Amino acid sequence: MKKYKIVLLIVILLSLTGCSFEYNMKIDTNTISEENIVYIPNTDKNDIKQEVEKLVSRYTGPTNSLGMYKQSVIEDNNNFGMSYKKNYDTLNDYNNSLSFSICYDNYKLIKEKDKIVISTSKRFNCFNKYSELDDVTINIDSSLEVESSNADEVNGNIYTWNINKSNADNKPINIVLKPNTEQKEKQRQLSVVLLVIAAFILLGIIVFLIRSKGKRKNKI
Repeated sequence: MKKYKIVLLIVILLSLTGCSFEYNMKIDTNTISEENIVYIPNTDKNDIKQEVEKLVSRYTGPTNSLGMYKQSVIEDNNNFGMSYKKNYDTLNDYNNSLSFSICYDNYKLIKEKDKIVISTSKRFNCFNKYSELDDVTINIDSSLEVESSNADEVNGNIYTWNINKSNADNKPINIVLKPNTEQKEKQRQLSVVLLVIAAFILLGIIVFLIRSKGKRKNKI
């Protein structure tokens, strides 16, 4: 089954000439979501799902590998395609899916101390494996602080790598994400202050009730 997951990322496009592939990852401190977008030119909206499944079966044999993804039909300039999305509860779950790491000899996504590191070796190998593939776009979207990256483009929280046959020999992906520990510390301090204030208010109410009760007894 793992082998089928890996194949999904690129193999369903391989029967097309001059094909391209877009891979989108969204990552925060503990979770990851991914989206694989597949367009097949000159395919009707009603036929796109079936055509994509045919391509998967052609390269992997009969499989239910697509069933693990949330599927939807998408449109871009009257060109229909399929979107395949999946969420991962932990970074380890995502690593076990291997994602685009199939295209690199070495790949790691690890969490160490207060950092999340994504890095690969230099060479992007998939153009050698699949001659029909012309270009690949990898997008990493994160609201976490980015300590460093070698992305080709940055648009807001989205870091983009554009990979093609001419630059594939030296196209590593490197990005270091840093959860906002300063903001977390401020939130923790605010929580402590609010808790202390609440405790004083509660204590004041208790003292007031005790005194009120004592005054009523004295009057009696």
